[in-house]
Amino acid sequence: MQRVYGVDIDAVARGDVSLAQAAALAACLPPGSLCLAREDERYGWSRQDMLLLAIANSLRTEPIDPFKGPNVMEFSPEELGEYLARPRTAAENGGDA
Repeated sequence: MQRVYGVDIDAVARGDVSLAQAAALAACLPPGSLCLAREDERYGWSRQDMLLLAIANSLRTEPIDPFKGPNVMEFSPEELGEYLARPRTAAENGGDA
């Protein structure tokens, strides 16, 4: 939110910005914002990125789909639930697994 609105998240903790204001700002983050990209990589693409890809795809015989490929995992809702329910292992050095 700091990059887009100039609002530091610490301002919420200090009480300078209310939680309701921060939630309203977060709900209106534009495509390309880092917060949205953490939730879903497709939202990490700015409008400029999407337009440039559309231009590149208009010149190609086989369009590029950046969200399909060997590193993309696709699940049905049931498969996703099963995948998320699997036990997790602790990461080395105290990080998240």
